[in-house]
Amino acid sequence: MTKKILIILLFLLLPNASSIAFDWVIDQKILFQFEEMLYSNWEGTGFNYVAGSIRYLGNYNNMSDDSTFKFINNAEAAIGTAYNATDKWKIQEDKISANSSANQKLVNDFYFNGTADLKSRFDLSSAYLLGALGMNFIRGELSIQENPMTIRATFIRNTERSFEFGNYFRISWKGLLDTNIAMTIKIENFYRYGQIFWKESYWNLETMTSFKVNKIISSHIIINALLDTKQSKKLQAYEKITIGLTWIL
Repeated sequence: MTKKILIILLFLLLPNASSIAFDWVIDQKILFQFEEMLYSNWEGTGFNYVAGSIRYLGNYNNMSDDSTFKFINNAEAAIGTAYNATDKWKIQEDKISANSSANQKLVNDFYFNGTADLKSRFDLSSAYLLGALGMNFIRGELSIQENPMTIRATFIRNTERSFEFGNYFRISWKGLLDTNIAMTIKIENFYRYGQIFWKESYWNLETMTSFKVNKIISSHIIINALLDTKQSKKLQAYEKITIGLTWIL
């Protein structure tokens, strides 16, 4: 347990510590998001609930003057709870995610890539730590990684520990769809060599569409689809529509 806590702290503190010595481009924000549904004499299905969450988003980027080297770091942490008459207070979102990517230019938009990726819950009931080597295609805000040399460590409920060797594939993009509409997309796949690709691979899709009302108020549509056979044989997915406040650090 102590080792996992130290790993998580290292991932979250490394970009901030490095910014002392290097000229980083840093973008950090905290989202306070709210949802509410109230029914009265409603003939259809539905139940009253109130939900709220806090989400931290951080991007830490650095590149050489001639753009031959790019160091890209992303961190996200979210905790959310919901209340209804049946379940009372219940956690409905719980995640810590951090990704660090070092890229050395080879030719045109192709880079040699080294990546470290961490995923965990706040209670540390499950944690995944990945280290990968391979190639990365970077053009603007689009990144396409192919890492055939990847080691992935898994820790689940203090009962399961495993180390796997395989291939890590990742696509990420962010940009403006309109003046006040922004979107981020991330698709990840880890395939352990020797497994059945479509049935036993790890797949993760995350999208967030932001609608900016003004400098403070914004609305978000968040979609997450996850296929992780270590947790469940079925596809897990959720969609969240929120409105809330944005605090830029």
